[in-house]
Amino acid sequence: MFGPFAAELIIFKGRILFKAGAIQNEPHRHFSASIIISLQKKINVWADKKSHLVDGIMVAPNVEQALLADGPVLNLQVDPELPEYRSLQHLMGKRKTLHVKEDIVESIRELPFWDQEIQVQDAEIIWGEVIRLISSFDMKDVVLDERIEKACRLMQQDLLNVPAANSLSEMVGLSESRFLHLFTENKGLTLRSYVKWLRVRKAVFMLSENKSLTEAALEAGFSDSAHLSRVFKNMFGLSPSVLLKNSRFVQVKFGKV
Repeated sequence: MFGPFAAELIIFKGRILFKAGAIQNEPHRHFSASIIISLQKKINVWADKKSHLVDGIMVAPNVEQALLADGPVLNLQVDPELPEYRSLQHLMGKRKTLHVKEDIVESIRELPFWDQEIQVQDAEIIWGEVIRLISSFDMKDVVLDERIEKACRLMQQDLLNVPAANSLSEMVGLSESRFLHLFTENKGLTLRSYVKWLRVRKAVFMLSENKSLTEAALEAGFSDSAHLSRVFKNMFGLSPSVLLKNSRFVQVKFGKV
């Protein structure tokens, strides 16, 4: 649950930025990579089956995590489809967690946004600065596996009829076992988790266009609104109903999606 301070959830251009005055949530898994930064003092993060007392930490996708912070905290969710994800993936390598250096955290804390309500345009600047500070890796050095990228494009074409793994592997010219291995290696997620993430992301877009929970769930490929709610809460630790209207706990803002 949230602490006594208001939280802000800002969704823009496929990016999710969350800032809370204090937070304590239950163990959950994100389908995206997490960048968690304490804006004041050290926080406790449970991730990869161990406790981390840190100023900042990066957590790979699909790693169980929980957060306890009694001061302000920033959380960026980096979608595996974003170019920034490649940079973080390169930085983390095979590690499931990576502590953020103290000097980087201090630079983030000095950004002039924390004592005010964050607007969408502020969120875009914050996002860019955090990514720049954490990783100066040149995206030109990233080599994408076109077979995996093709499979992703095929899945995104119709979330109501996503091809099975054996069909996708045949379409990109790989054996099913090799395809599944390469997919997880490239995206940091299993194929099944990736499809769930695509559907949650589509549902968020639908909710931002004032669709009902049921409409968003069905258009994104979930069986019903309850199914969407379960997956969404497992991923964010929040009910998707917070996206339908602001509450005294969470203020939600949408930019371009």
